[in-house]
Amino acid sequence: MLCRKQPRSLEGKPVQITHLLEIRLAPMHWNRIKIAAWVRRRTYSTITRFCVLRLARKCSLRWTSHLRHATGGVNAGLKIAKDIHRHMMCLYGDDEKIIRLAAMELGLTITAFVRLAIELYLPALAMENRSRRPVTNAE
Repeated sequence: MLCRKQPRSLEGKPVQITHLLEIRLAPMHWNRIKIAAWVRRRTYSTITRFCVLRLARKCSLRWTSHLRHATGGVNAGLKIAKDIHRHMMCLYGDDEKIIRLAAMELGLTITAFVRLAIELYLPALAMENRSRRPVTNAE
């Protein structure tokens, strides 16, 4: 799988795909990404980037009980998985640098950081309801 096109938010801008990251995910996490992408009409990579950058941009990342619990959930999912899905994530501009620095701050590999971000932020993204109707002055 290759990232062939720019996301809608970057169309017409000079930012190009700078790096591809392969993440091995448990089927449970992969299925949740697929559902979120289908509901929001976005690519799998866009959904994953949203979760990862949301965690990476938090100020003063440090280990908390919430992060430890989420890491345990990720590890449990990987242990019971018989098959692992290889997910390709496209990175644009300085995304890779931001993610690497945040992962280093927590002492994790980039892949472990991505899995942690998916575990933390994908459920919240899935719970958000957004209307597809345009906003008008009449309402």
